[in-house]
Parts: sequence; structure tokens; C-alpha cells
Amino acid sequence: MHRRVLLGGLLAAALAAAMPAVAQAPAPWTTLRETVPLPAVVETGRVKVNDVQLYYAIYGRGRPVVLLHPGLGHSDYWANQIGPLSQAYQVIVIDLRGHGRSTGSDRPLSYELMADDVMQVLRKLHIEKPAIVGWGDGAVVGLELAMRHPGRVSELIAFGLTYDLSGQQPGVDKAPTFVSYVGKTAADYERLSPQPARFDAAFRQLEALWSTAPKYTAEDLAKIRTPTTIMAAEYDEWVRLDHMQQAARLIPDARIVTLRKSSHFAPWQTPKAFNDALRMALDY
Repeated sequence: MHRRVLLGGLLAAALAAAMPAVAQAPAPWTTLRETVPLPAVVETGRVKVNDVQLYYAIYGRGRPVVLLHPGLGHSDYWANQIGPLSQAYQVIVIDLRGHGRSTGSDRPLSYELMADDVMQVLRKLHIEKPAIVGWGDGAVVGLELAMRHPGRVSELIAFGLTYDLSGQQPGVDKAPTFVSYVGKTAADYERLSPQPARFDAAFRQLEALWSTAPKYTAEDLAKIRTPTTIMAAEYDEWVRLDHMQQAARLIPDARIVTLRKSSHFAPWQTPKAFNDALRMALDY
């Protein structure tokens, strides 16, 4: 009896090994997807602010919406959103200092400094009271703008927001998607940056920033009066979901939208769901 069971198990295992494997599509939150081509640009250039030159591009016409990219990235990472949004809005993208097509400097990075940079660009471009949409570090910069310049921001939509260090996921540096993302940003930096040899220095500046900031308190968030929507991903590798839910509770009248089956890279992984949620927030 035992021999027959053993032989049956071995035979089943052998048959399974001999059968061709059926390829299964990976879960969307475990991979990075390519973005679509950018639409025709209305205007592009660089603006000198503080000690750097910041790249910007404008797409479409209508109510202004500013898109702020994640750390290490650049404004083209919004390609899946720029096209659809530019059909109804004036979309302004800005490469943060030391990112993409903008220059960097040896000045230590801070979210306050990057927010000041963005505000100066908007003033020089005569962009009045736009909606701010931020992703990752861009969300923190957007939060800073809403806190310090409430009269200049019509609303804040923050995706993947960390408001203090307790929100960071442990082991993010080992997450396969994040490792792939860093590799992509390094190649993009060499291709786009006017300072292509500066990637290691830019990365070290960001590491120093991420080790000490952001550090907003519950009292800081309670003072925000800008209409705010927190967009959170179910499988965010960088930010804990409960942390983003807590941010929505601390900001007065904030709304939260949770994107299922996506991660910190939802604008690439599930662009339709992301764009639908973004348009709903902008039209709210």
C-alpha cells in the first residue's frame, strides 16, 4: 500500500515536470511597465532659480495642473498621465533640482528648498493657483507647498505620501521593483541630465534627505486648509498603507483613494485606474 502511494506520487511529480509550464502574467504590482510616448509639447525650457536651472514643460490648455515626479525620477515619468490630462487641463511638469533635465548643486536637499524652487518657477511662468499632483517625493513637495503657500495652491493630490519617517516601509531597498527603478533612473540620468556624471552625488543627497525627512507632526497636518486627496497603493513598497490612511485622517476634510493591485509605481502599472482616480479627485 505504501509502495503504491509512493510510486503514485513519484509518477505524478514526473508527469508534472514533463508537462510544459504555463506562463502566468506577473502581478501588476511586482513589475515596472513602460510609459507611453509624450504628446506634443506647448512650451518647454529652463528657469534659473536659486542656484540651479530647473526644466519645465507645458502640455495642453485649461485649468493648470502641476505634476511633481518621485525621487530619482523626472517629469517624463508622468507620460501615462500627461496625454489624457492635457486634453482638458494645462499640464505643467517640472524636474526637481538635481533630477532629469534640471541641474543640481552641492547644497543639501530639503523639501522646503524644492518647494521654494517650484514656487519660483510657477511665479516666473505666471501660473496662478494650480492644482498640485505629487508622487513620492513630489507628494511631499506638494504638501510643503500647500502648507506654506495655501493661497497659491487650489488643491493637493498626493500619491505615495510620507509625512514622517515612521511611514517608510522596512527593506524597500531590497524590493525588486525599487531596485529596477533605481537602475532605470541611473540610465535616464546619464541620458537626460546636463550633468550626467553627477548621478552618484545626487543619489547620496537623496539618501541623506530620506534618512532625516520628512518630519511633519499631527499639528502641522491639522493646519492644512488646502483641499487634499491622498492616493494610496495597496502594495506600496515605499510607504505603509496605514501611514497614508493616517495622513488622510490628520488633514482636515482630506479624502483617501486606495488603488488596488498596484504599488508605488501605480502611474505605470495601472495607468487607467490611476488616471480615473486622479480625474475624479481633480473634478471633485
